[in-house]
Amino acid sequence: MNPFKRLYVSVKAQINEVADDFENHEAVADAAIHELEKLAARTRIQLGRVDREIKAMEERQASLRQDAAAWSQRAVRSAADEARALECVRRLEAVERDAETLERALQETFALRGKLRTEHERQVAKLDETKRRRTLLSSRQYQAEYANLPGLLGGNTADGLDAVLDRWEVRLSGAESGEDFSGADGLAAEFERTERAEALRQRLADLVDAAQPPATK
Repeated sequence: MNPFKRLYVSVKAQINEVADDFENHEAVADAAIHELEKLAARTRIQLGRVDREIKAMEERQASLRQDAAAWSQRAVRSAADEARALECVRRLEAVERDAETLERALQETFALRGKLRTEHERQVAKLDETKRRRTLLSSRQYQAEYANLPGLLGGNTADGLDAVLDRWEVRLSGAESGEDFSGADGLAAEFERTERAEALRQRLADLVDAAQPPATK
């Protein structure tokens, strides 16, 4: 394994080890936020149901008031017919009892709505605070990990890791351009190639001369 790869594996292993606790904390925080969101949603739905119940009860209350007024007027108009008038009064009192029962139920429902609103506001505030703290702590954790990198690398990160990367870049640049950074003398190699080519040409000329028939005298 080359030195840079060993350095990378070592650093990655150490950072992963340090990050384990953070990842667990982050997962717990995310799960808590998810549960708070579900709880707030359920409370909001229940609050909506209570609001609809109150609206229906108020509509029923208005209807009972109209009924009470109507039976009261009927009783007055029927005063000459006592039996008929008394029946109107009986029905008026029944309506009034229903109205009283409905009023008590309405007041209880108002109280329930107040409690639900307070609870929903508390849940939303807790959710917002939890999200804010989760974001803040996550940011602090990442900053702490970054600050610990020099120690994990065994020295100054900028001077140590950058130096390794610089050497790697130089080597790759040399390989890409075809230049030889192994320490060999490029000029000497060029002369050697030229001299070898001249020697080969001379050998060829000698061979050609040797193959010629001798000149006649």
